[in-house]
Amino acid sequence: MDKRHILGIDVGTAAVKVFSGTMADENDIIINSIGLMPTRGLDKGVISDCNALSASIRQAVNCVIAADQIAGINAYLGIGGMGLNSLHCAGSVAPLSPKAITSEDIDRVCRSAVLAGVPTGLAALHVLPLCFWVDKERQTVIPIGKKGACLEVEVFIVTVPQASLNELIEAVQKTGIHVAGVVANSIVGTQALQAHDGGTRGIVVDIGAGITEIALYQEGVIYYSASLPLGGNYITRDIVKALEISEQHAEGVKRYYSRLDRALRGQAVMLDCNDYGTIDKQVSYDFLSNVIESRVEEIVFFLQEYVKGLKVDHPIDEILFTGGCSALPSFSIALEKCFGVQVKIKVPDQLLAEYAYPSNTACYGIMLHAAHHSARMELEFSTNPWSTFFKKIRKFF
Repeated sequence: MDKRHILGIDVGTAAVKVFSGTMADENDIIINSIGLMPTRGLDKGVISDCNALSASIRQAVNCVIAADQIAGINAYLGIGGMGLNSLHCAGSVAPLSPKAITSEDIDRVCRSAVLAGVPTGLAALHVLPLCFWVDKERQTVIPIGKKGACLEVEVFIVTVPQASLNELIEAVQKTGIHVAGVVANSIVGTQALQAHDGGTRGIVVDIGAGITEIALYQEGVIYYSASLPLGGNYITRDIVKALEISEQHAEGVKRYYSRLDRALRGQAVMLDCNDYGTIDKQVSYDFLSNVIESRVEEIVFFLQEYVKGLKVDHPIDEILFTGGCSALPSFSIALEKCFGVQVKIKVPDQLLAEYAYPSNTACYGIMLHAAHHSARMELEFSTNPWSTFFKKIRKFF
């Protein structure tokens, strides 16, 4: 298999999505095909049946790659839920030489923060430096070459329980696929949207079927992320109960409703919500709207309360909204109402038109991360201190 071939697997609550693509360079991915299969054996980010999950992943991968080509393929997994957590940790070391801080010193101080702050039993998926200090003086750039007797760092770390990570990797490797890396969807999705570039303060909100991913960014830095057990499945299940239909039928009704004009409310409009085998599902628009909108508002309320509990120091400027549930206009309206800021529905700018859907943001983020990782692995020598730092971080973990 061509080393420039990349496989990104988004293990979601409702579906396993696979992007197969080719790396032109570390910032340019050519998507060749997409595979999608319903997820089995996973509920709200918790593995309930390893064999069933393995079969779902294998079927999704088979949509883009022939079965006899799977052996030896490197894949990158994107996850939500699964006990993901974020930590802010600090580390401090004395530079090897007081005359100049080296990339090795940067590596050592970040390692010291990880060792001091990450509890036993957790694996670090992302280690993102937030700020450096040299002799108590804050640095605006990586202080390579600076003189000093004390180097300090604050890092943002995303962790996952090691046992859950091992179980997921086992489920994938049963398919014959080699797992080259595992990432948090909240981080790579935010990076794919380039939401952390510039001086704005905001939140990326990705609402999927069973998990809501959030990431907070400020002044070019992602400084918090979380996976919340909220999603569109709650709405689907409400429709199931209200209309007494199957879950698959209810999912179709929800998508049908998302395309309707909200001005229909109060107009005594009746909707034909029949499917194969049903003839009596003539439903009032107002009734269906009440079922869906009440749940949307509840999800957004819980999200707002969660963010409020973080006690963010500065007010946010914007919300970037992505993920499958962004197709439901009610969410954007409720988010703007609750948070009082503009909500922008976003997809990665680099995605071609045929793939440019908010539901693809996380999977494309996985692909970009894979490309950056692969490009760095191919560099044997580099004058860029970040390359040395990341290479050593990878080796350490």
